[in-house]
Amino acid sequence: MYIYPEIKYDKEISSVSKELKADDIIKLLKDQLPSSQIDMMVSTMDNFRRLLKDQDSFKPFGELLSKFDHDGREMRVMKVTEGSPQFDAYLSRVQTIALWYIDAAQYTDNDDPRWIHYLVYEATKRTDGEGVRYALAGYASVVNFYCYPEMLRPRIAHILLLPQYRRAGNGAKFLQAIYNDLVPCRNVKDITAEDPGESFIHL
Repeated sequence: MYIYPEIKYDKEISSVSKELKADDIIKLLKDQLPSSQIDMMVSTMDNFRRLLKDQDSFKPFGELLSKFDHDGREMRVMKVTEGSPQFDAYLSRVQTIALWYIDAAQYTDNDDPRWIHYLVYEATKRTDGEGVRYALAGYASVVNFYCYPEMLRPRIAHILLLPQYRRAGNGAKFLQAIYNDLVPCRNVKDITAEDPGESFIHL
């Protein structure tokens, strides 16, 4: 996951009023990135294209939980319960997307073993016939809270679909895949959501 911000403008605000100064958008973007992942923002289109090409062989982390159909395209839901340096770095990059769509979004504590992460991808066959290409469609993060005496209360802290996958039933199918994974667990008391928005309630 990499970012290439392309900023275009006709003129700066300072050319209209000397009392005003344009914000440094690149700096403001970098301030929102995890300090360990600052290199995810690239400065040239050539580098961005090269990195995208390198990611063509990306394989998702975790175990395959389920599959569902999206307008004739296959969607795959992956579940990750144990972190690793590689996954933690990837997750931090994925969670930067939430900053654009979820009010007061925060990064999860990757050192906390209570977290479960679900990621949904669009899986398409490569044109060269060599395996599958994965495109991230969304993610959800669930944290397990203790419930007396020996139960758990999973709480959905984040759930996000990228815009191109919305309004097509994918959110409901993704959420159902999470429910199907958690509900059969004998130590699960109930499943809640943290500050659910209107779109989540609609699901």
